[in-house]
Amino acid sequence: FFASLAPAINTSMEFLFRQNLLEGFGRIGAEYEIEISRNTLNITSQEFQRVAQNIILDVLHRYWELQFSLQEIQVKHKALEYATRVLKQNRARFDVGTAARLEVVQSEAETASRREELIRSQFNYRLTQDQLIRLITSYQDPGQFTGEIIPATSLYTPEPISQSFETLQVLADEIHPQIQQTELDILNQQVNLNLSRDRLRPTLDLVAGYSQFGSGGRRLFLDFTEGFTNAEVVKIVDGGLRDSISQLFSSDFYGYVLGLNLQLPIFNTEARAQNAQAQISLDRAELRQESVKQTVSLSIRDALTLIEMNHARLEAAQATVLFSQERLEGEEIRFEVGIGTTRELIEAQRDLLEAESVLLRGQTDLIQSHHMLDNALGRTFERYKIRLDEALQKNVRY
Repeated sequence: FFASLAPAINTSMEFLFRQNLLEGFGRIGAEYEIEISRNTLNITSQEFQRVAQNIILDVLHRYWELQFSLQEIQVKHKALEYATRVLKQNRARFDVGTAARLEVVQSEAETASRREELIRSQFNYRLTQDQLIRLITSYQDPGQFTGEIIPATSLYTPEPISQSFETLQVLADEIHPQIQQTELDILNQQVNLNLSRDRLRPTLDLVAGYSQFGSGGRRLFLDFTEGFTNAEVVKIVDGGLRDSISQLFSSDFYGYVLGLNLQLPIFNTEARAQNAQAQISLDRAELRQESVKQTVSLSIRDALTLIEMNHARLEAAQATVLFSQERLEGEEIRFEVGIGTTRELIEAQRDLLEAESVLLRGQTDLIQSHHMLDNALGRTFERYKIRLDEALQKNVRY
């Protein structure tokens, strides 16, 4: 019965500033999530690079195996030519009575054996080519590829590694995709830990604001001279929402707010459990990084050992080829003058051809061990000037 507005239409407009003083010093949970999402995006990019490097390593392996198979075919062709030439000589000697039938049979058997080895090498070449076609094309059946892959780069001897193991290890720590992934994962776990620590703190907000008010409605003028319970309505003035809004923007009725809002959680068991889990996850991420670094270091050490071993094998194979060539030349002279036997000549040919195959194998393995080192260091993209952003744009379909 004291109401002067019936019905009352109240309007208000408030500008409120709230700053959390303890929880992240102003950072909110959404900002943490954005940082985690950004790190996760980088992790997936590094994973793409890791998988792509493994595919490139596989392609390089097949490429050099294809080159080895092609060179081995040439060696087998030369072996067949040697055997065919000896067979012709023995047949001619047998016709004039200076050689036994056994020497002709022996030459025929050796020729047939080397022809079989040539066929096997040709089959291995086609098989390796099919494997390479599967890697670099989208053909379901390699037979649909109508052309033939001919290696453009010949076998070569890479230079020895001049950098020390420690230098290469530092380089791998900086660029290896798996190590980069673990570092980003540690950053994510640290963000989660910081967020969980914020939730352990009490909530202390600084609140400041400015408000404007308006009120409107049918205004009643009452006469309380006869009492308060049944006051007589003396006058009625119409009004409504328009009056309320007019007062709201007239700035005649305003107020200020300034204060602190403190909330103290009791026990806060859930937040403490989340903080403990976040700390455990961070510890696991750091241990995982150490494990990855150890694995990468072992891969680098293995690649360096293979390179050193293959260099030694290559040097030994080169010396063996020179010795076998001289021996074959001597056996050919002895055979032509009738001192040597067919068996000795064939054995000399076999030794030379085997030494040449070992030399080709040594060159191929040495080249591949250098590629393994690049992969262990994580610098395959750098080696072949591949940019990660360009690779993603070319390979990702939207």
